Amino acid sequence: MRNLSRRLGTVSVVLASVSLAVMSTGPVAAQSPAPSGGVVIAGVPITLDPAAAALLPEQYKASIRIVTSAPYPPFEMFDENQNLYGMDIDVGNMIAAKLGTTAVFESVDYNGVIPALQAGTYDMVLASMGDTPDREGALDFVNYMKQGQILLVPVGNPEGITGLESMCGKTLAVEAGNVTAEYFDEVTQYCAAHGQDNMELKELPKTSDALLAVKSGNASAQYLGVATAADLMTTAEGANYEIVTPADRPFGYLPRWVGAGIPKNAPELRDAVKAALTSLLADGTLTAVFDTYGQSRIVVDEIAVNKVVDEPLLGPLASPAP
Repeated sequence: MRNLSRRLGTVSVVLASVSLAVMSTGPVAAQSPAPSGGVVIAGVPITLDPAAAALLPEQYKASIRIVTSAPYPPFEMFDENQNLYGMDIDVGNMIAAKLGTTAVFESVDYNGVIPALQAGTYDMVLASMGDTPDREGALDFVNYMKQGQILLVPVGNPEGITGLESMCGKTLAVEAGNVTAEYFDEVTQYCAAHGQDNMELKELPKTSDALLAVKSGNASAQYLGVATAADLMTTAEGANYEIVTPADRPFGYLPRWVGAGIPKNAPELRDAVKAALTSLLADGTLTAVFDTYGQSRIVVDEIAVNKVVDEPLLGPLASPAP
């Protein structure tokens, strides 16, 4: 069974507390309210939606505890003061603004996100987490974007990697908890059918660690989200890498619906979050905020709950064994 995952936004009225391994570093500064009585996030005014707010259970009226896993740019990152910012942080604050509550964030290692939700430590996850059948066993997903995964290789692509089919006998770096070895079963079968060594998977604690493995030559490529790779390429560090996009996968491998994950025992919160995101999509503010990151193309046309895309990992270019 497959397991898949993932610029400085301003925050208004919403206080965000950030943790490194769940140790709070304090709130970020609030911005002035928008003239309409709402708040301003990433320069975009967000107004309360009374109908959505009416769906929010009383226990969340003061705050919604949101867990994330930074760094995973452009979705969740730390600034120089260890405050969180990024697209997922903005989305959490936008949802809170629509519902008339406050978003409180903490960052933990990605592997610990779902167990922490199941333990009741947090109410919701926003960590660029892909909607999969496995994860739906524990969470309901309110999906608002869709993205796939790509390969990032050193600049010049010295090993001539064209896609996962050319990773046989090579090492692929991933963030631990993002994918497992079983996720790449089709690659394993492909390599065996073509008489080649299997691809080695190097799981590392953070996306930045996987990136360093590629840069240092300890991995041939990194497997990560399209949006994250695109954001990296806009930075000075991006000059050290290039993106491999197979001809048959223009949107990346296994494009997935991605969204807010909410424990199964909180259907009322799920419905309120869906109403808030539907309002954000309808009034254009969700797309406007994503556009400030250059990522409006990954916003979906309709907010959906538990929508899974099922397709083979390897496409038609994976020719049969000779």
